[in-house]
Amino acid sequence: MSESPLGKKPIRHRSTNQNLGLVLFAVYCLFYFGFIVVTVYDYTLLSTELFAGVNLAVIYGIGLILLAILLAVIYAFLARPDPQEPTEAAEI
Repeated sequence: MSESPLGKKPIRHRSTNQNLGLVLFAVYCLFYFGFIVVTVYDYTLLSTELFAGVNLAVIYGIGLILLAILLAVIYAFLARPDPQEPTEAAEI
């Protein structure tokens, strides 16, 4: 972390974990936005039965839940621990 030119507050830089989290959140938001658009503009489409009497609304909803779990697993595998600056106690 570096200091601001005035030396009052530290400037925080965005880590790769934050960037990864924002990208995965944006991916989820796109799928959720698609669900909302279908719900608002063509809600009868959601009542379409796809297979075994299950309609599109149920499949899309379960798909969103599974997508959230998948994205969380992806984040868990790709996220790295933030590097820690060595302290005087660690050097002794």
